[in-house]
Amino acid sequence: MKKTTIVILVFIALIAIGTTFLVLNHKHSTKNDDSTQSSKELTITNVTIKEDDGVYAELSNGEQRKIAAFVPFEDGNFTEVRTYQSYKISPNGRYVAISGYGFEEEVTEVYDVETDTLHKDELIYGHVKAWTEAGLLEIEACDLSGEVCVEKVSVNASTPWITKQLPGNSPNSNYQTKEDPKSGITFSYPVSTNFDYIKLTEWPPRFVNAVDPIKCELNEQTQAMSGATSSEIIINDNTYCIWETSEGAAGSVYKSYQITYPMQNQFFTMSFTAQYPNCANYPEPEMSDCEGEQEGFPLSFLVDRVAQSAKLPNR
Repeated sequence: MKKTTIVILVFIALIAIGTTFLVLNHKHSTKNDDSTQSSKELTITNVTIKEDDGVYAELSNGEQRKIAAFVPFEDGNFTEVRTYQSYKISPNGRYVAISGYGFEEEVTEVYDVETDTLHKDELIYGHVKAWTEAGLLEIEACDLSGEVCVEKVSVNASTPWITKQLPGNSPNSNYQTKEDPKSGITFSYPVSTNFDYIKLTEWPPRFVNAVDPIKCELNEQTQAMSGATSSEIIINDNTYCIWETSEGAAGSVYKSYQITYPMQNQFFTMSFTAQYPNCANYPEPEMSDCEGEQEGFPLSFLVDRVAQSAKLPNR
């Protein structure tokens, strides 16, 4: 009898231990499942754009993340410049498309909250119009004049930052191709720019055959007669000799640029003129804006992009 009682008590104890283990294991499993589920269900509830700072996302768990930063123009960082102006959150709350400007053109970047990734390398040119119910991103891309636009859409909902142009749309580009009537050189140039004060008065540029500028030095007679200055600059490993002359007229200064560089074992000169207004003629804050635009005039960017697009005629 005594032995039977002991066996029964041991059996009951084993059952109790087993039940406790199962309950604890279930709780641990449930906790892990809840943690995994919480991570997967984390969504973007709101977005705030702070001028000259960055873009902040408010998440469903109460967290706030800085997901993008403004990058001002400095030291020729043309491809890195970013300002953000608008955003749209995807229907499932996983993505937010942030639109703004690069150096010249409208751009859009997509942030994925699940992977905490801003897809900067998959930059989309244009601004976001909307998200479809299926989770596809709709983009409108226009040139700087706003007259030539195309529409793009995501290839699929799992990678909305990868887009394709919709059929029937005309090509979108602020750059057009032109053939110089004298030299026969074809080149691409920006039809319009987003400058508020500087004007390109002799544009598109002209191309003519030239001789080797040797050390990019002007002789004293030429310099005295024209008031020109010369400088040699290297942009993206490309060497240019730039001659600059200035002439004042009616509250503005006109600067003419002659850029000589080698192309296919020959030398050519590209030339254009820019009008710089006297910023002191403007009240604040326009005067400061004007001065800032002139200080940041992207001469190097324009020179290299246009010059390297040029092609000699097939003869």
